[in-house]
Amino acid sequence: VQPPKTLTDGGPLPKMIVFDLDYTLWPFWVDTHPYPPLQLHPTKPGVVTDKMKGEYTPFPGTHIILSTLAKTQTKVSIASRTEAPKLGRQMLDLFNLRRYVTGWEEIYPGSKITHFKKLHEKSGFGYDEMIFFDDEMRNREVERKLGVVTRIVGEDGGCTVEDFDKGVMEWRRQR
Repeated sequence: VQPPKTLTDGGPLPKMIVFDLDYTLWPFWVDTHPYPPLQLHPTKPGVVTDKMKGEYTPFPGTHIILSTLAKTQTKVSIASRTEAPKLGRQMLDLFNLRRYVTGWEEIYPGSKITHFKKLHEKSGFGYDEMIFFDDEMRNREVERKLGVVTRIVGEDGGCTVEDFDKGVMEWRRQR
């Protein structure tokens, strides 16, 4: 998988890019699919297993997008309404993704509007200086009510490199 072109083309980037977790960075709901305790698979690198021997991995593009993005000045943040915040954070750690989160984590049940108001307060960044990647159409409210460019990704592939580039290009068009 090649890194996103928009991260190497010299074009402008927002001050913060925010990702949902479930069906955006990985292909499951962390609050319903895995059964704790969670641990790394003993022989399969990057695979997390649960109590029922279920195996979990992030989407294929997740690491390349986040690792490339972390090398820029753009802050990487998380906004998730999961009912299992502790498991969400644990998955970020087990998948070795937390090292790429250079911004803030808003991981708790509730409205994405609340998440973004907190991100705005903590960062001082304008809503027009953010992009949000999520899999649920209802979360477009962040765009409608706050003005955050929002890219809805497919549940089958999460935030792909193509989705990422389209989101950044849309943000550039709206500047």
